[in-house]
Amino acid sequence: MASLDDALAGVWAVAALGRLAESGTLARLGAGEGVVDDPLELADAQLLVAYGLLDAGAYGYRVPSGVALTADGSAGLARAHLLQAIAHTRGHPSGWQDGDRAILHAQGRASTHLAGVIEDDLLPLMPEARNALGSGRGRLLDVGVGIAALSIALAERFPGIHVVGLDVLPAALEIAGTQIAVAAMRDTIELRLQSVTEMTDQTTFDVAWVPQMFIAREELEAGLERVWTALRPGGWIILALAGGGDGGRIDAYHALLATTLGGGPMTVAQGTELLNRHRFSSLIRSDALHPHPLLLAQRT
Repeated sequence: MASLDDALAGVWAVAALGRLAESGTLARLGAGEGVVDDPLELADAQLLVAYGLLDAGAYGYRVPSGVALTADGSAGLARAHLLQAIAHTRGHPSGWQDGDRAILHAQGRASTHLAGVIEDDLLPLMPEARNALGSGRGRLLDVGVGIAALSIALAERFPGIHVVGLDVLPAALEIAGTQIAVAAMRDTIELRLQSVTEMTDQTTFDVAWVPQMFIAREELEAGLERVWTALRPGGWIILALAGGGDGGRIDAYHALLATTLGGGPMTVAQGTELLNRHRFSSLIRSDALHPHPLLLAQRT
């Protein structure tokens, strides 16, 4: 039977992961350099071994094969979750109404790894979108652009594309504007203070990224109709789901997180029904972002 200590240990495991990522130690361990000398970081590493996130042996410590821990992504993920958990203890409402800058920065930093997932795992399943982005003439819609970390990462991978990023938080777009300027991408990434429900674009985009867990259900319903209209015939949507399962501890955690983010949990069956109802076709499921299912669907 789980105890309060079990729950607190999980909180500190996330903190330990973030500390090792921020210090550069996690990157060293991922490269095979296994010595950890600092007493605090040694305690961090031992806790992560207990959670199966690090291996320990005669070599010292290392990131196990099959465990996706990048230094920058882990640092952002750890910080975002800890800050969101603290906000939750303070009675913060669901969604992103106040645009907490620390959380926005951390969430954005955590999202950069999605660019690799999209390029390596998803685009091969969507040949029309892959060809459009690969040609340097494609157009991408980033719903919930945040601080533009994902948009910038994709624009770096596919030079010449044009990105439109939507967000309803002025604070997020202010940070995004600075990030885009630093990356010298003002001509590449267009930012709009706009809900996906307010879009009027028609047959414009080759691919749309839509994270369901951040979008309230009624807005998602209206927004998917707008996205379908905004896609070119043959264009693709990537609907990232919060997921839903058998009601175990991990599923309950994901349901709580998705509810705090504003979109709530959504199963693959629910997401599939939603996309079918909004005229999308050629549906493909991907587990490249496990445990969050991804649904790819096409406007035909």
